[in-house]
Amino acid sequence: GTISVHTTGNGSAWLTLAGTGTTLTLAESNVGSGLLRVTAQKLNQSGAITAGTLSLAGASDDTTLNDAGNQIGALNGQTKNLTLNNTRDLELGGMNVVGNLNLVNDGDVTNSGHLYLNGTTTINAAGHDVSLDYSTNYITGAFSTTAHDLNLRNAGWTTLGATTLTGNLSLDGGRDITQSAPLNVAGSTTFKTTYRHIT
Repeated sequence: GTISVHTTGNGSAWLTLAGTGTTLTLAESNVGSGLLRVTAQKLNQSGAITAGTLSLAGASDDTTLNDAGNQIGALNGQTKNLTLNNTRDLELGGMNVVGNLNLVNDGDVTNSGHLYLNGTTTINAAGHDVSLDYSTNYITGAFSTTAHDLNLRNAGWTTLGATTLTGNLSLDGGRDITQSAPLNVAGSTTFKTTYRHIT
């Protein structure tokens, strides 16, 4: 079904749509700087979302939030494939993305909780910084970035995809570091790994 959510001030909202094969479509929704918690197997939108935090609870299928007017301050939860277009600084909390992550963000991207990214990751935050430095991040697929600075910490093997940075690259990898596409870094590049290979 399609739902629109609005709260007065900085309230919070919890939405639950249960059942196999169910899809929740969010129309234009605004909870200010509050929490919007959504439980649905599949989530998409037909209007912009404004929320301090968006929490995805138990999304076993795709989450597609590609409205150019989204203003989401923090994101956490679980989903299969995640597509997000956002227009402000974004903090990624604990996230489990079983498939691919595609993020276009007009603002800095940071993280405050464990990221488990099982597929490919593509982040376009041109002109802004991407700092995903939580100690237990586990990113298994190719990681591609367009940004100013990239500061990345990954406990597993790291494969850098297409990377274009106008600033610096800093990568702390727990395992081997490889690349699958060209790296274009205007500033300094620092790789760190312990008893592993960089190729």
